[in-house]
Amino acid sequence: MGDRFGFEVIEADLRRPPDPAEARALAAALRAGAVVDARVLDGPTALVDEIRGAQRRRFDPARRHFTEIMVAEAAASLGWGTDDAHGLDPIALGAACPTLAGLCAAADALDRALRPADDRLLLSITPSMRKARSFPRFYHQDSPCRPHCYEMVWDIGLERPGEILDVHFVPRAAFEGPDGVRDARWDALFQQADFVDHYALTDAEIDARQRQIRGETLPAPSTTRLRPGRALIWIDALFYHTTWLRHGRALAELEADPRSIVILRAIRGHRGPGLPSDAALSRLLGR
Repeated sequence: MGDRFGFEVIEADLRRPPDPAEARALAAALRAGAVVDARVLDGPTALVDEIRGAQRRRFDPARRHFTEIMVAEAAASLGWGTDDAHGLDPIALGAACPTLAGLCAAADALDRALRPADDRLLLSITPSMRKARSFPRFYHQDSPCRPHCYEMVWDIGLERPGEILDVHFVPRAAFEGPDGVRDARWDALFQQADFVDHYALTDAEIDARQRQIRGETLPAPSTTRLRPGRALIWIDALFYHTTWLRHGRALAELEADPRSIVILRAIRGHRGPGLPSDAALSRLLGR
């Protein structure tokens, strides 16, 4: 396996916004290729309840849906959709979701040490509440854009985040040659099959097309674990990562005991496929 799969994991306490000196030190470590394992919440219950409450006011969260919360310096919005309805609503984050607002303040403080002077805060927050499925599972980077539209990414553990499924990181250089092209010998770890219909497929049906990542197929042992009330933080451009199934566990276990996580991404240059319309984005950014 070799040292090329290795990276530094730094412990931090981000339950409060870091002061500028700490933020600069953490930002420098992230840029150097570390993953930060940070305590961000005293417990997951309050945040789960806030997000579920915000969803419940708009739709039944037991139905298939998506939710994205956009957070700027002075405003926030809640985008949501189900099979038959959707909306993009202003949200008073501090009043509706004070725990999430505090977490965003910590993310803003760290992002301020990372973002260019001419850029402004814009966070994309994607909750995955009490989900009994997570697939297809292959290595990827979060940003679909080049240059990356996302920089800093937080994977925030809430309910059972790493008991059955966990997240594994591989430094980008471990999969790529000096020319930045991915070595073909790793292709089986990346999505090759077409899964546009994955919501209609079972985990076994996806495996029949292409076997997903599990503990026994990781290219190197895991050195991180997603835990309740903690976040794994990294720079998207520096890593590939995947959700993986722990050895001896079954995805069916989540049906009786679902997991909850939240993904927080810092958007760069206010570009990206999931951004609201120009008018809505301008209102969000206070232009």
